[in-house]
Amino acid sequence: PCAESFDFASPCCHPEAVALACRDALDRLCRRLGAQGQGAGAVRGRIERARLPPVEGVVHLGMPSRDPAHLWAILRPRVERVHLGRHELAEGIGRIELTALRRARLVAGTPSLAGIVAAGDATAVDATDSAARAVAELTDRLRARLGDGMVRFPHAAAASLQAPNPQAPFTP
Repeated sequence: PCAESFDFASPCCHPEAVALACRDALDRLCRRLGAQGQGAGAVRGRIERARLPPVEGVVHLGMPSRDPAHLWAILRPRVERVHLGRHELAEGIGRIELTALRRARLVAGTPSLAGIVAAGDATAVDATDSAARAVAELTDRLRARLGDGMVRFPHAAAASLQAPNPQAPFTP
């Protein structure tokens, strides 16, 4: 697996410093994925804390991505919910590790919803792919804010909306 980490010199309890460290590890992870021409389908985060048990979780994405802004929008709410510890008890974050799981090849990068709206000259195939990616990113962000069980991926909803069977009897 492709992983990047940030090690603190001493246990840290400051939310701003933890967020900056997480962003640094995430930016390096996305650059590494970009160099390999890949995106992450899931990201595992592990936060090791001094004098406290580590916190670990996996975020599953609707489509593979290596866009640091999109991934941070998904990870930030989870990082903000982590108990950082208390400085007076010598607790705090010692290390943050992010691992890209279920990697997939991404040739043209990871467009964002803003890029879809701005691109008026996209072909139908590119527009369809970009629209699917934008819906997946929106679903990822909603799941990050509302919880995993509250939002379903769009492909699950699309599978339930099949074309009507012309052989089936009409029902009002």
